[in-house]
Amino acid sequence: MTDKKVYLVIAIIAIAAISVAAYLLLTGETEPETPNTIAVTVTSSPTGAGYVKVDGTAITTPKTFQWEEGSTHTLEATSTATWVSWSDGGSQTHEYTVPASDATITAAFEGQIKVTFDQSGLDTTADEAIVSFTVNGETQTKSYADLPVSTWVDAGTQVSYTIEANVSTTCPGAYFMLTNSESSTTITVDDDTTVTAEYKRTIIDANGGIIDVPDPSTIERIADSWPAHNTIVVMCGYRDALVATATTNTVNPMFQKILPAIETMLTPFNSDGTVNVEELMAENPDIVFVSASGEEAAAAMENSGMTVVRLQFYNFEDMVHTVRLTGWILGEEAFTKALNYVDYFTEVQDNIISTTADLTSSEKIKVLHLVGNSLDPIRIDAGTGLINTWINLCGGDNAAAEIDGNMQTVSLEQILAWNPDLILIGSATANDVRETILNDELWSELDAVKNGKVMANPMGVFDWARYSVEEALNIQWVSHTLYPDLFPDTDIRAETAYFYETYYEYTLSEAEITDILRQVD
Repeated sequence: MTDKKVYLVIAIIAIAAISVAAYLLLTGETEPETPNTIAVTVTSSPTGAGYVKVDGTAITTPKTFQWEEGSTHTLEATSTATWVSWSDGGSQTHEYTVPASDATITAAFEGQIKVTFDQSGLDTTADEAIVSFTVNGETQTKSYADLPVSTWVDAGTQVSYTIEANVSTTCPGAYFMLTNSESSTTITVDDDTTVTAEYKRTIIDANGGIIDVPDPSTIERIADSWPAHNTIVVMCGYRDALVATATTNTVNPMFQKILPAIETMLTPFNSDGTVNVEELMAENPDIVFVSASGEEAAAAMENSGMTVVRLQFYNFEDMVHTVRLTGWILGEEAFTKALNYVDYFTEVQDNIISTTADLTSSEKIKVLHLVGNSLDPIRIDAGTGLINTWINLCGGDNAAAEIDGNMQTVSLEQILAWNPDLILIGSATANDVRETILNDELWSELDAVKNGKVMANPMGVFDWARYSVEEALNIQWVSHTLYPDLFPDTDIRAETAYFYETYYEYTLSEAEITDILRQVD
């Protein structure tokens, strides 16, 4: 742009500015200002919810808005109580113009009183309507999410209501039970009234007993005599709440790593099925988890005033139920973690079942599961229980299917007659037992020994073969061990690292993964 053009543009701008200034001077006008923001309080008499809507939205009065001076807003008196007036003289529904200074505008009511229905004790797992009430022949039914809810009646009106005495939940076997109110009654209303349904948390335990459990906000100290169940408590995020456990857990190296306090934790639960009640009471647990088979100890703790929950599982369906129920007992966050685990386990299980579904009898690998730290006596996990469940689920053929129960004693002659293709060993010293078998001439005629198919089951925070949440890893390891061609994408090391990070919040080293898998050269 030339200098002449630049000077011309500047001149035009200057002339325009002078013209605007001259016009404002002649007319007396000023430049526009930013609108004022005014505080307007909208309230009612009486105050509360259900009386007023502002711009179509119900509010709880009083409520203060920051509005521009001169803007308009719709005010509506919505209560079924008798509306008397608005303080600005407007109709029941009218347009309100914001004044130049802060203001309060009030909707006045008279002639009726408010009845409110509310609850305490429920959470988002409550899954059904809980209250219905009848006023002047009209019945309303409300769910947990609707409460509190109010209605307005004339003084002396009879209000009938029905409250669910037992509210089911999204967790099978868990309920909310009404504690403080009649479940169905009629009241005569003369003053503002609130009916609050108070609920306690209740479960059906593994023995069919109805057990009241504490509110999760009060569960800060947990005792758990069932070793495998400790892993569920940890997975649900309550590791720091454990104050008493079983001796088995205190000596487990991996448990010590994810929860160092376990090594010196109180162990009042004896191997003979009894419990040192006085020692446990000194720890003041808010809840005690036990195996359903330990009734003597459970009864002793209950008689001392402790809340005792009996849980158990012998198959995967019951395991999933136990995980869900434990999570629900411990609260909404723990329940979410439990459900996340169940989703993971179910996906893993369904994939394995669908992949092995077409295996014929002749294609199935015959599996024998040994248990114990020695071969004197020889003990096996046989044709019932969780071990039998995962052998079959993974497409195996349980060599000991004809024998019922776990930890059954058998002879070497019986094992030679079964002649398994694969021997799995579940114990703390499984690799030592493995070496004994592979180097013992008495075992050498077995196909499993001839082919080097004698392996230790992995062991992490708990023995993968047995009753813990690490079954989700065990069935992946077993299925890949049996049929690597059917499961070529299984990376058990990566899956183990993922599981510990996700469900135990612990990052494994490569060396720790090798130890868990008990891999040998």
